[in-house]
Amino acid sequence: MTRETRVAYGETLAKLVKENQNIVVLDADLSKSTKSFEAKKVAPERHFNAGIAESNMMGMAAGLAASGKTVFASTFAVFATGRPFEIIRNSICYPKLNVKICATHAGLSVGEDGASHQAIEDVEAAMKGMLDPIFEEKIIGHAEVRQIFKASSVGNIAGSYILDGEFQRGCKIRITREGEQIYEGELASLKRFKDDVKEVKAGFECGLVFDGFDKMQELDIVEAYIMVEVPR
Repeated sequence: MTRETRVAYGETLAKLVKENQNIVVLDADLSKSTKSFEAKKVAPERHFNAGIAESNMMGMAAGLAASGKTVFASTFAVFATGRPFEIIRNSICYPKLNVKICATHAGLSVGEDGASHQAIEDVEAAMKGMLDPIFEEKIIGHAEVRQIFKASSVGNIAGSYILDGEFQRGCKIRITREGEQIYEGELASLKRFKDDVKEVKAGFECGLVFDGFDKMQELDIVEAYIMVEVPR
């Protein structure tokens, strides 16, 4: 008759605990599901419930292993490879400590033992990864065109004064003239004197070149904005 792997694990763990006084078993409030409770029957003083906190359990495992104990840490695979991964990597793998991470029930659905105790958070995280991101507009600054310079390489350059906020390389642009929008597109180039720069803040002059547009005039108002992702 075929037995579940976790049943064999529990029985084997109980034998090991009985034979080796150095073995310590940890579990994250899942001893009945992982069958580590079989070891508790044999040596209750060496079986510890770390509660619903795999990260804490891995920290406990690292400390016990550093003290010379052989540690078996039992939980569901979805929890062992998710939230506590950085603690496992930094506290157990990096110092090469003797910790046996024994995991069962891979995935979000854990069958007859019930759903994940953080199923809502897990499903929400999975859904976020499946949905397209949402972006919204964020205005970052305004400038006034004060002089037009002609350049053979790029066309007209709008010599401008930053009124508020800041202009950033690659930001999006709207230009209005006497209250009417005449252009919307991207900032092709941002200059301070002859140098290309990443940003220019309020109170400074700069040269602006617009993608596909060079019909700007003095006193045009330039609005800069970027698109930022909105958390779901």
